[in-house]
Amino acid sequence: MHVHTTTSLRIHAFAINKLHDPNWTGMELYDELKQWWRGRREPKELFHKILKNGVLFHLGKIVFDEYHDYDSHLEKLEGEYKMWFLEEHIEFIKFHYPRRKKQQITAISEELTRIDKLYESDEHAYWTILESDKFYNWFLTQYFDLNSSRSSITSDVREAYAYDFSNRTFNDLPLCTHINKRIRDIGISSQIDDEPFEAWVKRTKIPKWAERAVVTRDNGLCVSCKRDLLREFTAPRHIDHIIPLKESGINDLVNLQLMCDKCNLKKKANELDPFTSIPDYLQVGLTRR
Repeated sequence: MHVHTTTSLRIHAFAINKLHDPNWTGMELYDELKQWWRGRREPKELFHKILKNGVLFHLGKIVFDEYHDYDSHLEKLEGEYKMWFLEEHIEFIKFHYPRRKKQQITAISEELTRIDKLYESDEHAYWTILESDKFYNWFLTQYFDLNSSRSSITSDVREAYAYDFSNRTFNDLPLCTHINKRIRDIGISSQIDDEPFEAWVKRTKIPKWAERAVVTRDNGLCVSCKRDLLREFTAPRHIDHIIPLKESGINDLVNLQLMCDKCNLKKKANELDPFTSIPDYLQVGLTRR
């Protein structure tokens, strides 16, 4: 299923912002991930086995829900941002559900256009409306009416955005590293803050599909020395855990990277400052770091 590009990009940006917020990662994300650690959610082997619908996919669903949630996101929007969010959400609804509430969508669009035009003719009136309680209440009413039933955003649409987030994030190696560190540091395995990190998952066999995904993402290059492991057909290649299992790393695609045998042996249970996963030919004026 295709996704609405603007919504997809906004959700991704929203997720990156949340992942850099210690309050969110240490509270909301911690509470969500803890349910898998306790075995209260499927798949119960999340963190323990390398799954196609792994940590990034489920993180994508969490972020998608928070992006569309009143308490987590919409309540914090102010003025123009509420107007812009509603404009985008209308396009999201039209993209995925073209037959839904056409009359209401037309009426909302006309009112938003009327307000937007005020910026050129009467800027004071424009800001007065956007900052008023009346507009705030109207915004909420229209949004909740558009999403009045629990099936308003169907599971297949939600999953499509989760896959989109998962794919975008996996292809950003430094972001994968950041996510692994947040998962480790928030201590979902009930580790006390002043205790040293230790293994809480057992090593598992890495599936061939996961190996292919990592090799492709890392462009066939060792993430440490940049040795080309595809051109050197006989060069041993290792799929390494970004955060070592001994340091509370997890078994998941997000925690895997490509290394040559020498760098992997040198790394042992240490961590690397990750190279960018952007290929050289796309790095105009940038260094590999």
